[in-house]
Formats: sequence, C-alpha cells, structure tokens
Amino acid sequence: MVKALSEQAAVTDWPLRLLLTAATAAVIVLALVQLRRGWRNRARRQDWAGLPAVPAETVTAVGVVGKYVGTVRAGDWLDRVVAGGPMARSLVAPTATGLLLDRDGEQPLFIPGSDIAEVGTAPGMLQKVFGRHGVLTVSWNWAGHAVVSGVWFPDPHDQRTAMGWVQGFIAASDNDTSKEGKP
Repeated sequence: MVKALSEQAAVTDWPLRLLLTAATAAVIVLALVQLRRGWRNRARRQDWAGLPAVPAETVTAVGVVGKYVGTVRAGDWLDRVVAGGPMARSLVAPTATGLLLDRDGEQPLFIPGSDIAEVGTAPGMLQKVFGRHGVLTVSWNWAGHAVVSGVWFPDPHDQRTAMGWVQGFIAASDNDTSKEGKP
C-alpha cells in the first residue's frame, strides 16, 4: 500500500533561510550600485559638453520612426558615449540645419549638418546585431571628438530615406567649403 503525500516538508531552520535570502538580496543591490558607479565614472572620464543644442526651427512634418542604438567613439564600436543616452525609440527628421532624433523618454539628439562627415550602414553596434539591412551610421564631430551615432529602422525604405537626408547635409557642407575656398 502506497502512502499518499499530503503535506510539504516543514522548514526547520528559519533564521538560516532568512539570512541566506538577505545575503542574496545584498549581493544583487551591491552589483547594481557598482554598475551605476561605473556608468557615472565613465561619464566623468568622458567629460564632454552636453548634447548639441536643438535649434528653434526644428518643427518638421516629415519624419521616420527608428530605434536610436547609441553613440560611440569613432573607431571603437564598444565605447558608448554616456552623454548620448541609452537606446530609445525615436522619430528621425531633417531640419534646415541638421538631423533631429527625437527620442522617447530622453532629450532630443541633434546632429548639426555641418558636423556630419560620413553616412553608411553596419551590421550592428554596441554588441547588438541587427539583421537584414543593418544600422544606419552617421559619423560626425561632437565637441571636438569623432563619434558615430547609430539608428536602426524596421523598414529598409525608411533607412534609405534617412540616409538620403544625411547625404544631402554632407553635399551641402561640401558645397559650402568649396565656395569658401574660391575667391
């Protein structure tokens, strides 16, 4: 005859169980505090100027939705610029003087058209790989530092549209510098 299991085993050592639970919670809190401290130290080491000022004439009816991946130092795809902010959904729109990334939950990031050096695509950025058409990368000069900002678009057509806007800023900047060089 099989005896039915009708009751659970009783916890016999409550103080030890509570101590282990508290120790686990303390380790988790300590890890989170250290992560926050590391992020602040990175921001202090970078000590860059804040985000570029968004000009007043930024109202635009045209825009495409993408995901701002982040901003990194040029040449180091893992070194995130803290002032650039975290990954966020954003409306990407051209203005008269540059490219506006109006990010959800974050300050808008404005990339002045005159500071843009290059535009392209990459398979990924900041240890995140995006399939199909990849990430739109905009190389530009921020406070005297060469940086690359990345935006991923779910629709390849939106990516090509944004790439055309950035190429227009590069062409306008090239025309301005060629006119300055002529007497």
